[in-house]
Order: sequence, then structure tokens, then C-alpha cells
Amino acid sequence: MSAQEQPRRRRRDVVLDPSYITGLGAVAVPDLRGRRKAAEEEEAELSYQRRLLQARIDVIDSELQRRHASTKGAQAVADVVAILTAEPSADVRHISPHHDPSLLTQQRRAVQRLLADPALSYVTVLSTEDLATAREQLADYEHDISSQRSSVQEVVDVLTAELMVRYRNREATIDTLLT
Repeated sequence: MSAQEQPRRRRRDVVLDPSYITGLGAVAVPDLRGRRKAAEEEEAELSYQRRLLQARIDVIDSELQRRHASTKGAQAVADVVAILTAEPSADVRHISPHHDPSLLTQQRRAVQRLLADPALSYVTVLSTEDLATAREQLADYEHDISSQRSSVQEVVDVLTAELMVRYRNREATIDTLLT
């Protein structure tokens, strides 16, 4: 199979391939930085997807709680507003302003399809059973995303550790970043 015939691998698959962090001692510093940047961008993408899923789960949980506690409508609206405007949790790592989550990945589209399900946009009209099923689906997907995110964070940590060794051994300097 020629290079043109080979299917394009997702960045996530490339980053999580064990060969990505094998033999790092022989990898040039600019290539190490490039690998780390790609891994950080993938982590940012996964974090974004995870937060979207968590927000939808929070909305469903709020509706289920409202039904259980017979919360008044105004309080339910206030709860939803609080959920959607909440700051990201403190466990966000490796995210900086230059990481723009890609709009083209397959995983992003899968999350978008889940979140765009018109039925889930009208949580007040769904049955409690349908809400519970939707919540379970979203939670399963969020768990998968979280697991992948943890794996990518481990790759970032390995690459960062290798770069730290290079700086410590003066194989790399801050000056090389500026040139």
C-alpha cells in the first residue's frame, strides 16, 4: 500500500501510539517540542469534548432533580444557567490560548451528534426513563473521553520530562525557542 493509499490516522491515534514516545533520546529537540504541542492540542480537544458532555449531563441531572424534588420552574432555569456559565474545573491541564480545538475530528462530530439530538434539547418533555437512558449514554461517552484524555496527559508528561532532561543537560536552551 502506497503512502497515498494509507488511511489518514487521527492525531489522537498517532499521539497514543506507543512508538510516539519510544526512543525519545534520539529525537531532535524541535521534533520533541512538535510532538508535545500535538499532544497538548489533543488534550485540549479532549478536554473541550469532555466539558460539553459534562454540561449536557448536568442539564439532564438538573431536570431529573427538579422532577424528583418538584423544584419550581424559575429555580430550574437558574440551575441551568449556573451549569452553563460555570468555569471549567481545576483539573484542566496543558491548555493555553494557542490551542484551538479542531472542528474536523471524528470524535468531535460524534460528540456534536450526541449533543445536537433534538430530543435532548427538550429535557422537560422527555420521560424520566428517556432522560436516564440519555444520561447513561452521555456518561459512558464522557468516561471514554476521560480515559483517552488521561492517556494523552501521560504522553505530554513523558515528552515534557524528556525536554526537561535536555534543558538540564544543556542540549536545549530557551534561546533556541526564539530563533
